Amino acid sequence: MTLPKVAWGRTPWKMDHGFILDADGHKVLDVRGYGRLTGKGSGALGLSDETASLLQDELGQHVIDLINKQAQAEKDGEHLKLVLVKTVKSVLKDKIVREKMREALSILKKAAIDIKDDGTGRAIQSIDEEAIIRRVLGK
Repeated sequence: MTLPKVAWGRTPWKMDHGFILDADGHKVLDVRGYGRLTGKGSGALGLSDETASLLQDELGQHVIDLINKQAQAEKDGEHLKLVLVKTVKSVLKDKIVREKMREALSILKKAAIDIKDDGTGRAIQSIDEEAIIRRVLGK
């Protein structure tokens, strides 16, 4: 038997007759199991079938909501990355910005060399960030 590939990250997932289905309609999780909920024996809760079904549906819906929210957060993050990349590419087309970036990298490389040469491990705390920014901005 070949198991279907689960559509992680794609939405919407949904409930169907006690099963959680992924975005492609594959059964991923069975949330039914009445024994403990409806049983009358030791350790059983003795609930009605209707109450047990409602509890299981609520649990299943909670799982689905979490999966769908996670997928949406990942999509939002990917969209934000694309917007940032486009913005950075657009900004870097400006010659003055590119020159300032090169100058900033040069200053930061020098600061990194100074830190390595210090050897105390405390030098990084003594870098004057405001002075570096002023130098980069030419102020």
